[in-house]
Amino acid sequence: MGAGYPSDWNQRRKKIYQRDNYTCQDCGEKGGSRGDSELHAHHIVPKSKGGSHKLKNLTTLCKDCHGKRHSWMGATTHRPQKGFWSRMYKSADEELNEFYGGCPNCTEANLTVRWEQITAREEAKVLQCSSCGAMYDERITQDGARQYLELVRVENAEQIEPTTAGTIQEIKRYRIRGRMHSRAQATDIFGSCPTCGKSAAVTLNSILFIKFFKCNSCGTKLRKRILRSEWIMTSGNESDVGSVLPLFEWKRQAREQSKSRDVPEIKN
Repeated sequence: MGAGYPSDWNQRRKKIYQRDNYTCQDCGEKGGSRGDSELHAHHIVPKSKGGSHKLKNLTTLCKDCHGKRHSWMGATTHRPQKGFWSRMYKSADEELNEFYGGCPNCTEANLTVRWEQITAREEAKVLQCSSCGAMYDERITQDGARQYLELVRVENAEQIEPTTAGTIQEIKRYRIRGRMHSRAQATDIFGSCPTCGKSAAVTLNSILFIKFFKCNSCGTKLRKRILRSEWIMTSGNESDVGSVLPLFEWKRQAREQSKSRDVPEIKN
């Protein structure tokens, strides 16, 4: 949660839901394990007026009722339905699904991004699957000198760290995605180069949200994208879509070539 919230906020919030029987105290709608409504923990005395995070100052409200208490609550960014920015949003969603391999819950490549207002000046980035409705927080984790991105399942936008500088956060995440694509994910996906069969030593070129890979051994260029939730690859020049083959077919051809060259067989 954002600055000013205790480290055990999620535990306190769940205690409030349990105390109030997962029921909105305004309209009676149920959520959590009792219903489908999205529940929020509301400060009876607002934080801006000195209200505390103690349980006696918290109550359970559904998202709609919470939004009525705060005019800004729950407002989301508008996504154009056509034109340049519509294409950019669509490309961003495709890049996101390509990076994570679709929704971790249902595996469908239908993750979308929306920004939801959390406070009067802060908003949270929510990743939600349009197929199963699962919501995620995209978090940056540190492992020594390396940074990674991971999706963490959340119940609502209140569990996501809000920000007043969304553009800066997006630039930081995009840079991490680029490094992960070039360092880790290319090796995970390709295993070995489908042309020469050698271990994938792959470099990355990025044009907008399209990822191009090049094998450092034989120079084969590869393009990666998702089609019908299935990984496919196209080879050839960056402007040439070439022949489209499923991943298993690329691996089969690579095995045959690796055997003919007497090089180690790639692993599934």
